[in-house]
Amino acid sequence: MFKFSLRFKTFSTKILLTYTLLGIIILPTSCSKKIQPEKPSESYITKEFQPEISHIAIPIEIEIAKLNAIINKNITGLLYEDNDLNNNGGDNLLFKVYKHSDIQIDSKEENIYFTVPLKVWLKAGFEKEKLGVNISHYEETNFIVAIDFKSKINIDNNYKIQTQTEVLHYKWIQKPTLKFGVVEIPLNHLVDVMMKSQKENIGPLIDQQLKSAINIKKYIQDTWQSIQNPIALPSEIKTFLKISPNEITMSPLVGEKGKLKTSIGFKAITEIFITDKAPAKTNQPLPALKNIKGNSNDISINVITDLPYEEIKKLTLPTLLQQTFTFNNGKKTVKITDADVYGSNGKMIVKLNLIGSLKGEVFLSGIPKYDATNQSIFFDEMDYDIKTKNILAKSANWLAHDKFVKIMQPYFKYSLAKQLKDIKASAQKTLSNYKITNGIFLNGKINDFNLNEIFLTQQSLKCNFKIKGNATVKIDDL
Repeated sequence: MFKFSLRFKTFSTKILLTYTLLGIIILPTSCSKKIQPEKPSESYITKEFQPEISHIAIPIEIEIAKLNAIINKNITGLLYEDNDLNNNGGDNLLFKVYKHSDIQIDSKEENIYFTVPLKVWLKAGFEKEKLGVNISHYEETNFIVAIDFKSKINIDNNYKIQTQTEVLHYKWIQKPTLKFGVVEIPLNHLVDVMMKSQKENIGPLIDQQLKSAINIKKYIQDTWQSIQNPIALPSEIKTFLKISPNEITMSPLVGEKGKLKTSIGFKAITEIFITDKAPAKTNQPLPALKNIKGNSNDISINVITDLPYEEIKKLTLPTLLQQTFTFNNGKKTVKITDADVYGSNGKMIVKLNLIGSLKGEVFLSGIPKYDATNQSIFFDEMDYDIKTKNILAKSANWLAHDKFVKIMQPYFKYSLAKQLKDIKASAQKTLSNYKITNGIFLNGKINDFNLNEIFLTQQSLKCNFKIKGNATVKIDDL
């Protein structure tokens, strides 16, 4: 009996020990609570993107000395002659007008002033009938006179030069002498005829030379078409600067310090695209020119950076997975096995899959914000979604407090510093005498680079940055 009892007791002890060990192993798993809160709805606010307008200035300076040389080269020799004694109401005058010496040009405000020295051969006299007999007598003379013209230049909406030239006054360099015996022909009559003829003949000649010398349409057309070609920026990531002009303005032509000055302005949408493939050219046709008082050269380049949700997962998961987070002095633990992100009414939703003392899914929400100091994206005001919070309060109060949220927040922070630095540097390099095409160069300076807004799409988190600065286009031939 004794031996039998001893064996039975030993056998019972082994069974009890086995069940005790199994209980120790199974107990934590059987005590792990499961939760499945309702998923926050996925929704996105439709965003109508309205980029700011940039103003690209094209300063145009025409040196008066060069304009003077062109006009003097093309206006030479005999300018006008009158071979009819009976025209102009029978004025009994014949004359030939030559350019005596170089035309002098000056400019002030919106006017160009011309002094045209003229050498004139004149034949004048009279013809009368007395007692049935025709009596006539003519004398010839030469004289030199400088006539002053004023011309106002405008460029119409078809880019054509319009001029308004008028005679101002004259001064004698060498006076004529006309006498018939004791009779002297009055000079006032000669001057009146001369001034009228110069307004009708020399004035249009000057106008024609101005129109030929100041032909800006070709240059503006070339610049307009060339500037629409996307520009590859010299950066580590593939980026393109795209300029889409839609309006041309021009300030008045003004004379200043030996130059005629004006400014052509392109109103345009300027954008930087971060993409492997160059964006399509706009191909906007040349619009009508608008005349305004002055042009700005302020630019606002729109830059859209894209942070896809899949990229967020790739950046976040390696640091989160398989980490154990403890609570209640080590009595409770959770591990994250997976994570996902999406948008809901302007907020970023973070879904975390947990195992351990709590098994299931929890949902956090936060507002995407930009930290300008370290140039990074983070989720501000991060907290449990309300439905997750309610379930945790009932089933796992130890996780319902903000400790876990605070632990999670640093994991969802993404630096854009390198990307933004590269974009800014490459944009500034491109604005440093960039050759758009032969003889046309883009110059500018970047002053500020700031975030405009953050918005969520179905695939990604997008940041709209604004690059503020100025830009001008230099046309060598002008």
